[in-house]
Amino acid sequence: MFDHMKRKNVSRFAAPLCVLLCLLASCAGAPRAKRPDPVFLTNKARFDLLPPADMDGAVDMPQRIDGVYGDRSFSFLVYVKADSGGIDFLVLNDLGSEMARLVYDASGLSSSGPAIAGGLPAAYVIADFQLSYYRVDALARSLAPVGLEVVETVSGDLTVREIVSPEGVVAHIEKRADGLRYENRLRGYAYDIAYGGADE
Repeated sequence: MFDHMKRKNVSRFAAPLCVLLCLLASCAGAPRAKRPDPVFLTNKARFDLLPPADMDGAVDMPQRIDGVYGDRSFSFLVYVKADSGGIDFLVLNDLGSEMARLVYDASGLSSSGPAIAGGLPAAYVIADFQLSYYRVDALARSLAPVGLEVVETVSGDLTVREIVSPEGVVAHIEKRADGLRYENRLRGYAYDIAYGGADE
């Protein structure tokens, strides 16, 4: 009789326990946002990520990213949603598997996924995006105190933006209606973005 009651009690509490474990697992998979550390745009110049309100317009689309870093190449499909409320990236590989999720808003930066665990620096990804898409005046105010300058020229549908240090060009960015090219000349990486996820 005792064994029967024991089995009945175990069965009675098993379902709530499973639900609790699932809830705990869900919470563990969704890291809390935290204030990101400054990003080093040069070996000395530290860039504090700008607030989402400094976004220039809005972006809501899939993007195909193909790039190189040294002798290595990389390719991702990224779903980007960004506006004055924040930035949300979902990064997928060619097979459609989630590689990373990055969310930046007023509460801070959160990131997860195997690419993040493998060393993808989330704050630097957000910094590249801000250097490319945030307002020039906001960037200028943030970069001037650390000895950097932002220079932008527009010619037809081409907008060229450069982040410049006293030693030369740190980042060169070319924006067109159908995509963007980003070159970090100091760190030795570059990538092309095709809007809509199409191959270039």
